[in-house]
Amino acid sequence: MRHVLRLFFCLVFFLSSSVVLAVPSAPSITSSFSHLQIQYPQVYNDSVYAVTSSNTLAKLVFPGKEQWQLSQKIQTNLFRVHFNQIVLVDQQHRLHAYDANYGFHIWRSPVDRIEAFQVFNPYVLLRLESNALACVDFETGKLVWLNDAHQYRGVSRIGRSAYVAAIDDDFLYVLDITTGDIVFSPTRLPQSDLTILSSSNHGVFLQNEDTFHYALHSNQVLKLTVSEAPAYFFQDYYFTIQKETQTVTKYHYSSDMPVWSLTLESMENVFFQDTELLVFLDEETVAVHDLFSGDFINQFSGVPFAKEPWVRYYKTEFGPCFISSKELLSFKQ
Repeated sequence: MRHVLRLFFCLVFFLSSSVVLAVPSAPSITSSFSHLQIQYPQVYNDSVYAVTSSNTLAKLVFPGKEQWQLSQKIQTNLFRVHFNQIVLVDQQHRLHAYDANYGFHIWRSPVDRIEAFQVFNPYVLLRLESNALACVDFETGKLVWLNDAHQYRGVSRIGRSAYVAAIDDDFLYVLDITTGDIVFSPTRLPQSDLTILSSSNHGVFLQNEDTFHYALHSNQVLKLTVSEAPAYFFQDYYFTIQKETQTVTKYHYSSDMPVWSLTLESMENVFFQDTELLVFLDEETVAVHDLFSGDFINQFSGVPFAKEPWVRYYKTEFGPCFISSKELLSFKQ
């Protein structure tokens, strides 16, 4: 009988301990960025890289201490952090690379008048003010190719392939990222003034005012029939938000049918990330859901970021954390 009682109390202790561990603690680290007014944060190797109010780039290390700040002024959010390297566009529309750890300058590209860029290691794809496309080497900044045969209005890599999609007039072109050559016959678009919103593994999402399309490799263009404008695109899926019914729905591009739908009792605001969906249930309570399945992951209180223009959630070695334009909140594991 004593053995049975001992086993029972051990089981009760184990279950009670598990419940306690599952409840997240209050924010344990609060760091104020009000003097920096950061924007467009990117987390890389447990450090935060963000644009300050003076349009310079700062590196913030957890729990929020500023490590360094570049003297180079940059174009708002035109920077990316990849493979220990920061690629950015300065206010003279020139492309630079800096070391992500220590902030020293690595190279400046010979290509000027840059309007936008995307990093596809080992390349950096550029769209110029003349609407030409160019490609430079990620490691050296040297020019790989220049394609000025068309007036490209948009550009996006197609998933993880070696292909790049670009629009000129009423046609969608697919280029080889290594050479800049057109590899498929141009696809005629169903209407003019379409712009590229995002890309998936098989094609690109296009928008014209309130209509949305999906263009495939096979010269086929599908019209999306959703009643609400897509709020977010990721891989082969897009997401809509219906605030009247407090519902977030995930659709697959090919079938235009819902994959899952999440309806909540309250929905103050919604933020999308690559792998997570952040739903503020009230001004200080946020629920984290898996973006692929819609499953609930965790819920946090004491996060007063519902009214912020952007919020990011990260899992670091220090614990889960939330970042807004003014503050970083970290929760102990």
